[in-house]
Amino acid sequence: MKKAIVFVLIAIVAVSSAFAFKFNSVGIEAGNGFHASADMEIIKNLDGYFRLGYTGFFDISLGAQYKVAEFKIGSTPVYLKPGAQMGFSMGDEYFSFSLLGTCALSFDADHLTAFVRPGVGFYTYPSYTYEYPSYDLKKVTKAGFAFLIECGVAYLFN
Repeated sequence: MKKAIVFVLIAIVAVSSAFAFKFNSVGIEAGNGFHASADMEIIKNLDGYFRLGYTGFFDISLGAQYKVAEFKIGSTPVYLKPGAQMGFSMGDEYFSFSLLGTCALSFDADHLTAFVRPGVGFYTYPSYTYEYPSYDLKKVTKAGFAFLIECGVAYLFN
């Protein structure tokens, strides 16, 4: 219960501070579950994003990415944006945390943008084992390597 309260407080602070920035887009994402996302400009070339969705568990992710390069394929601008993403997943007696380095490629056309965002990092998750010789079920927290590829489309406000 304490984790849920802390998590809700973090989400409230993140969402309330998000309104201080200019929203760039809202959209949907797939890859590691399905998410609704909002992207906002923090400062020039630095974007923050917030994701809310379902990955088998309730999931909230926050990230930031910095535009380092821009090139064109035909008349379509393509942006290279490395960054970082922090995620929280929770469900019935389940809470995991992930921290990933990401690198997004986004493609803009009129009022739509599409992107692919691979990421690598680590995550923590609960695991259950039986203790020998009593065979009592014991909950332990483990860590693992995380790799994901997210993709999505969004409506641009500009």
